[in-house]
Amino acid sequence: MCLFLSQVWSRSTVDFSLVFTPNDSRDFALCTFLEVTGRQARLPLTISGTGIGPRLAFAYDVIDVGDVFVTSVHRYELLLMNRGE
Repeated sequence: MCLFLSQVWSRSTVDFSLVFTPNDSRDFALCTFLEVTGRQARLPLTISGTGIGPRLAFAYDVIDVGDVFVTSVHRYELLLMNRGE
């Protein structure tokens, strides 16, 4: 997989940006290689990131369930909101 192709001349720099939009909350890593003119072997460059997943919060501060008895069955439907990026 080739991310992009760019040349960096001696005594100069190149800025690049990566957009990281994970679908899972786990660690990600990608190994890319830099080809340097005059070197026989490519230089490895590991790019890593951590997906944090959704940051859920209840849409309510307080839920009044009333009196609860030991043998009774209650069912509530709650609304969660994603407060993450």
